[in-house]
Amino acid sequence: MVGPVSRGRTHGVSLVLGVALSVRTVSAADAEVSVNCPELSAEDAAQIEARVRANLLGASSQPTMVELSCEAASAQTQVAGNGQQVLQRAERSSISAKEALLASAEAALAAWNALATSPSTPPIAPVPAPAAEPVPAATPTPPPTSAPSAPQARVSARSMTASTWLFAGPRAELWSSGWGLGAQLGLQQKLNSVFLALHGGYLVSLPSSTQFSARELQFGAQIGWQPQPLFGFRGALGIGLSLFGVSPGAGVSVENGSTRTLPCLSLELSRPVELGAFALLPAVGLRAFTSARSVLVDQQEVLSLPALALEASLSLALKVGG
Repeated sequence: MVGPVSRGRTHGVSLVLGVALSVRTVSAADAEVSVNCPELSAEDAAQIEARVRANLLGASSQPTMVELSCEAASAQTQVAGNGQQVLQRAERSSISAKEALLASAEAALAAWNALATSPSTPPIAPVPAPAAEPVPAATPTPPPTSAPSAPQARVSARSMTASTWLFAGPRAELWSSGWGLGAQLGLQQKLNSVFLALHGGYLVSLPSSTQFSARELQFGAQIGWQPQPLFGFRGALGIGLSLFGVSPGAGVSVENGSTRTLPCLSLELSRPVELGAFALLPAVGLRAFTSARSVLVDQQEVLSLPALALEASLSLALKVGG
């Protein structure tokens, strides 16, 4: 015969159940759960931690540590405690970091429970976590490496640097029995290590004579090259035209005309010194003519322009473009 249950006994049963539930809750709360994934917001990380702690409430054995982390291509969960440890990895594929972390956590806790309930059996191999697509066996994925930059550097186009200079300064040439002294004016266009120049000059003969005065008007064009390893030195090859004229003094007659025109070739070596928008252009060179020219007085040569003449100049240049 079953008698009525007393009020005191019912109160005792409720107390036992409450204590058991509180022990399970405290045990789950005591487990150290950490979520380390920079891609997740604070809210998502808190949700994952709460989900893991909820799963721990139903576990038969409580671990002391549950650590979740994510990488670019995978997520993993490590469960440890009671001298046992389980590590489960889930490949990201096309799923989000949050889903991959939850999948790895569920698989790790399931493996932990199986290991805790069968202590006599050897540790089981990690079971791949469910993913959106079939993935190969879990292996460490090397970080992506960037493509080598050397080929890209080789095929990149070299930038063009262009500048325009206006120059002017004194000019001198060595003539037989004297000098030709004067000035020159020119324009130069520079493109990287190559330059083009147009110039004109006017020279008069020195020393002066009472019997005549000689002068030369020059026009020319040059193409030059300035290689980098030669300490700033550059060379130029040019073509030009020379108009040599003579004006006789009082009582002196002119034979064979007063002006003679000849083409010429030139070779020049220079070493520019740039100072911002200004530059100094010292240069030395040679001019070659098809023949020599001379001035005769009473059938005697008093001045001659040789077929190969030495020249020198010092110009001040101003950068006007580029």
